[in-house]
Amino acid sequence: MRNSVFASAPALACAVSAICAPAGAQTSQETAEIDAIVTRAVETFAPVGLSVAVVRGGELVYAQGFGVKHVERGGAVDPDTLFQMASTTKAITAAALGILVDEGLIEWDGRVIDYIPEFRMSDPWVTREFTVRDLLTHRSGLPLGAGDLLHWPDGNGTVEDILAALAHIEPASSFRSEWAYDNILYVVAGEIVTRVTGEPWEDFVQTRIFDAIGAQDCLAMNGRLTARHDFAEPHAREGGLSGVAVPAARDTSRANPAGSGVCSANGLALWTQTLLDEGVAPNGTRILSEETVAELMAPVVPMRTGYTDRTIRGTNLKAYALGWFVQDYHGTLLASHTGAAAGGVSYVGLLPREETGVVILANDQTAAMAAIADSLMLLFTQDEDERPDYISIVEERVASGPAHGGGEAAVEPGPDGPASLPLAAYAGTYEDVWYGTVEIEQRGEGLYMIMSRSPSLHGPLEHVRFNTFVARWATPGLGADAYVTFTLGHDGEVESVAMDTVNPGADFSYNFHDLDLRPVE
Repeated sequence: MRNSVFASAPALACAVSAICAPAGAQTSQETAEIDAIVTRAVETFAPVGLSVAVVRGGELVYAQGFGVKHVERGGAVDPDTLFQMASTTKAITAAALGILVDEGLIEWDGRVIDYIPEFRMSDPWVTREFTVRDLLTHRSGLPLGAGDLLHWPDGNGTVEDILAALAHIEPASSFRSEWAYDNILYVVAGEIVTRVTGEPWEDFVQTRIFDAIGAQDCLAMNGRLTARHDFAEPHAREGGLSGVAVPAARDTSRANPAGSGVCSANGLALWTQTLLDEGVAPNGTRILSEETVAELMAPVVPMRTGYTDRTIRGTNLKAYALGWFVQDYHGTLLASHTGAAAGGVSYVGLLPREETGVVILANDQTAAMAAIADSLMLLFTQDEDERPDYISIVEERVASGPAHGGGEAAVEPGPDGPASLPLAAYAGTYEDVWYGTVEIEQRGEGLYMIMSRSPSLHGPLEHVRFNTFVARWATPGLGADAYVTFTLGHDGEVESVAMDTVNPGADFSYNFHDLDLRPVE
């Protein structure tokens, strides 16, 4: 199922004018090639719903919707259908701070404590030296996904909760020495917007970015969705990426600046056009200075290149900038970011030299996004005889890869043995200093766990061996069942509880392994 919008051919006058015809102006043949790539990926990976937009030479040359908004209720997806932006929202948050830099209200290297006095990391020196730039570049020293259970998959953690938790999260590396992705520091970044302007982050982004560029249907936070909005509902996959799609709950977390944006392919095409035109939207509104757009995409933290970077993308150097991954891509600059929500994925990619932008949005965690993204970038940077068949490569990886995106891995084998204690002795309230409380109840002949932060994280504990159980979350499609291991003290009573995901392919935001749960006396 599709509903498309293709850009019309340039006027004849422009066809003979070097001024009217930008270097990136494209032919209908290329548009057909774009459509062939996207269509093949949709046929191969069968996403529930997907929307793609492509900008070339400053013009929207392709906008297409596929599939449905809801697997049961239907509703055709088109280029104006709203999807979760997930972490592609981070570039929006960085741009919001860039507006404040342009207005002289903050500095990229201004100290966070000068804007949020109660901000604290676990080390006093790091607290004093922590800058706005540090909030955006994943070099804090915190572990991967630190604190994400405060808001993921549908956590109730507030800005105040996150600020309070930061002081209690132990670093995994020294400050500014390594790159490790986080979300909660983007929440702090959004709070700077609120503190400096006196306006909630979501209101500032709505008026100063989305409305300003002409993308009024896009929303800064998914909590503002209503029945009137043309929204593609999220879906999970039972049994992995190729499993059956089932409706999933909308993201209701309050980590808005890290990933709560909602937008359409057409709306984000306007966003890419604005950045490609160095801060000027297609409607003529300048939202950012040229200098700030360049700063947003300037490398800050070097990163290791991965296998796909080296073998498919021709990448030699890669870094994280301010809300963007930046790298060389077969000899040209690529700035991009992906996003993954509990029920969808997103991609925004820019080739500034080629005046090219690509937007991909889906309402399940489909592999089609990755297949389309690189296939299109290869189309724009490589001759036909040099381009690998990336859709086939992704198809093979999905077929042979571990369960993830809703699938569950098997429990690791080991020696069998009965529980050391009666079930009632494991029941109780447990607390982690940064997370809060977890309840374990005895229900009939078994135990039941309730994570206080997330309505989705509750379920029975299945005994595995000795003092180890597995939490089987009652919410379908999470792909994050977790080992729950009780450690006993010298007195034979529970001293602590540790957790970790059963599935090694689970989203890193299920950071159960960072919890140190202790009995509440």
